[in-house]
Amino acid sequence: MKQVLRLFAGFILAAGVSTAFGSGSQTLPKPPAKAAESTVDATAVYNHGVALMHEKKYGEALVDFRKAIQAKPDFAAAHNNFAYCLRQQGPAKYKEALSHYDKAIELNPNLAEAYEYRGVLYVKMNRRNDAEKDLAKLKQLDSKLAPKLDYALKNNGQEKDGY
Repeated sequence: MKQVLRLFAGFILAAGVSTAFGSGSQTLPKPPAKAAESTVDATAVYNHGVALMHEKKYGEALVDFRKAIQAKPDFAAAHNNFAYCLRQQGPAKYKEALSHYDKAIELNPNLAEAYEYRGVLYVKMNRRNDAEKDLAKLKQLDSKLAPKLDYALKNNGQEKDGY
């Protein structure tokens, strides 16, 4: 009798499993779709930002540089130009600008423009010693840019040739 009950229980269990999982003709649920990858072309957005920056449309350029950084966080030149545009918006943005200059230099220690622009910012922040250190580094990296920072040091942060 125990053996009959075991067989009967096994039959019911098998029928339940078959009903729960189907006979194999049903399709399995699809796994959730992956999150869409960024479709932003960081370089194209960056280049548009540079064009806006040359037109002195710093607020608009910031939007493009932010998009480029979001699409490619290790884009040193985008951090540098983002910081430049922030700096153009005045003292309230200097701290944020400095963090992006620092990031640009961390990502690309040979990005001469970042030392030039950060040096100008240091002058504006009354950090002349830091500006002079950036000038020394700039002379090593690109002696053609060094006179621009030197001018800013001698003229209280005024730039000779800005965008």
